[in-house]
Amino acid sequence: MADLESVRPASPTPLRTATPELSEQAVRALLREVMATADLENITSKEVGATWVAACPGDGPGRVGPSLTQGGAQVREELERRMGHSLAEHKDFIDNEMLLVLAQMDRPSRVFPHLFLGSEWNAANLEELQQNKVTHILNVSREIDNFFPALFTYMNVRVYDEEAAELLPHWNDTFLFLSRVRVCHGASGGCHRAAGGRALVHCRMGLSRSAATVLAYAMKEFGWPLERALRHVRHCRPGILPNPGFMRQLDFYQGILSA
Repeated sequence: MADLESVRPASPTPLRTATPELSEQAVRALLREVMATADLENITSKEVGATWVAACPGDGPGRVGPSLTQGGAQVREELERRMGHSLAEHKDFIDNEMLLVLAQMDRPSRVFPHLFLGSEWNAANLEELQQNKVTHILNVSREIDNFFPALFTYMNVRVYDEEAAELLPHWNDTFLFLSRVRVCHGASGGCHRAAGGRALVHCRMGLSRSAATVLAYAMKEFGWPLERALRHVRHCRPGILPNPGFMRQLDFYQGILSA
């Protein structure tokens, strides 16, 4: 898709670009590879503390509002080495992308036994997906690719995080997708995948589009009003903040479910 910003890398991933021109997609993909092996304690400031409490099973502490230190320069140097040319004129872009990746690198939040809510980073982290026994991935974004289409069952809801974006028309299909995973999770062999199937629902940050979709799922699956669904999901992932347009759609959806 032409509007994808984050794509799965080609195989094998080239370490050097053919021209000195910056490819933002290539930098994003390569930056994740570099940061996956970097010493993150040297990239984030010492003052940044763990502010996300492990409120739900499987959750871990997270970092909020990191600032770059000398470790960030080391990441840029490694990026330049792999790209094969200087990226000095693109320092601001790379620093912003680095901060975005750092913010995404929290572990996914386990909202239900069969359902994780997370970020683009979580969706691109194969080792973490396998450790969490994820079998299905619900990608609620327009700009992010499916990173492992041969390994997981995907569903896509291609919307941007904008107030005018329409999520509500997709919620019946996302409910069915996640319900099948729940059946699989509780099955003793009746699922086409091994029993214990789990889903990751993600967008860019795991805070707005994917959070709204998980809220809609919880409301229908458990018959919860919006307030209770919000209380539960925020307990598991405190930073969720669906945009005002999605909140209006959730309120309308509550009326549909209670009719």
